[in-house]
Amino acid sequence: GIVDADVSANADISGTKITRQQGHSVEVFDSSTSVTNVTSVLLHQVYGATAKVIAFEASIFTVGTSDHTVTVKLQKANAGSDFSELSGDGIVITSTTSIRTPQPASIDTTALSDGDILRAVVTVAGSGAATAPKGLLLTLTYQEAPTS
Repeated sequence: GIVDADVSANADISGTKITRQQGHSVEVFDSSTSVTNVTSVLLHQVYGATAKVIAFEASIFTVGTSDHTVTVKLQKANAGSDFSELSGDGIVITSTTSIRTPQPASIDTTALSDGDILRAVVTVAGSGAATAPKGLLLTLTYQEAPTS
């Protein structure tokens, strides 16, 4: 195969021959705002012949106390289809989770297609006088192969 050293620095390579990888972060709640249930945070729409999820992570800025938990799930849909889970049980953030440390999801299905829409769903559980978690950052890393 061709490796980086095989390609001249001034090679004129068409963008249709390059697979790109990028990360996209979304601040769902700032560091002073309590995390609440969110039905849908739209993250990305695939524009490429094929694509795949490389990673999905969530970072919390203040953990909740007691029984407060935050669960974040990654989902996808295409055209008229319903959203389906890509991250199984999702990312579960508890009172023992390290703050400002990305918590990775276990991705069950990584393959994506042109037009797929990715979203996150955030669910918060907990009760009583416990302190609610604050600040939530989501990061999606993906690769897209170009369309012809």
